[in-house]
Amino acid sequence: YQWGSIFGYNQYAKQKLSNLGRSWLFLDVYPMTILRADGHKRPNSDCLHYHLPGPPDWWNHLLYSNLQDLATVGGDNTRDSISALT
Repeated sequence: YQWGSIFGYNQYAKQKLSNLGRSWLFLDVYPMTILRADGHKRPNSDCLHYHLPGPPDWWNHLLYSNLQDLATVGGDNTRDSISALT
């Protein structure tokens, strides 16, 4: 699966999104997911499926928290807050 390349892929995606001239929220779950080896259903063979509760629950929590942060900032400062979250 070339998991060692994920960081580079994420950096590439961030760069391409920033070049589009719009505000984007890039939610990078890779750093926190790689720390959760306990979530894999079959370690050393399957890194695409996870036990629940586990990493997908934390992805949802992170998304929800970021959306709450954006909602509380609102208005003209939204673009700055999105940049701060990425």
